[in-house]
Amino acid sequence: MIGTVEELERASALCGRIDFSASRSELAATLLEPVTCYLNAEVSVLRVFCICEGAPKLATIVPLGIPDSVNDAYVTRYFRSDPARRVLQQRLARPLFAHRNGEWLNHSGTSAAAQPTPLGEQAMLRRYREELLRYRTEFLLPSNLYHHLGFRFQDTPGGRSFFFDFHRGAESAPFSRLESARAHIVAILLHAKVGQCSVVGGLFGDDDSKDRGTGEEGRANAPQCVAKFDKQLSARELEVVEAVALGLSNKEIAATLAISVRTVENHMRSIFAKLGIPSRTRLTARFHELKSKEWAATEATSSAVRSQ
Repeated sequence: MIGTVEELERASALCGRIDFSASRSELAATLLEPVTCYLNAEVSVLRVFCICEGAPKLATIVPLGIPDSVNDAYVTRYFRSDPARRVLQQRLARPLFAHRNGEWLNHSGTSAAAQPTPLGEQAMLRRYREELLRYRTEFLLPSNLYHHLGFRFQDTPGGRSFFFDFHRGAESAPFSRLESARAHIVAILLHAKVGQCSVVGGLFGDDDSKDRGTGEEGRANAPQCVAKFDKQLSARELEVVEAVALGLSNKEIAATLAISVRTVENHMRSIFAKLGIPSRTRLTARFHELKSKEWAATEATSSAVRSQ
């Protein structure tokens, strides 16, 4: 049996070869694949979140072995119900780890969701667990993401949260204590590695965490995929489109943009009329279609430059 020293050396060598500045298309092979093999997982996904104007934002997804349909369902339907969003606002010096029941625990084993609130700590934890059960029942299990092992850490200067999730199907055995211990080692090493990176170019070709204004400056800073609507939509409508694509409700959009729900509803009617799109689902799908094309074009350009 491999001893503790050998495990540490193996994990250190594995993480030492990982390059966070690799392109998105390369990260699945250079980052996720070796860690997935080390943990004996079947599929995995890296999701990177940031907080933009007080609201959680999904910056990117890097999947390995997970069907596109599952990733699309997460982005368009289940991102807003993912209970992991509850821990995004916390500032962490150390990684959090996913317990077998899906709760995110800190290094002392305390639930990260159990923060004091006016509702009371126990009521908050109970609500979190209800959300977790619903998310697992409606999304994870139907996608055969049955057994789970994961960790989350922050790029503290950039305020970005990295969620690594590793899964096995229902027919497979749960992750062992050894594999869980390996995940803890890898999380600590990768967290330190991200902290040493001045630029995480592969994941963040642009700074998605920057606030965007509502005038011409905001229009210039908007993602190119949203800017394709530039001639048809106002700067505020562009912000609403992006918020809808993140899965936010009208009430959440209103809170994020500091406007009334009725104003959001008026913007939505205007957006649908201008773009000829009949529903939020179609609008979200169109947004992410354009974003995927933009990423593909960026990767092609980067590859061409690197080959010169």
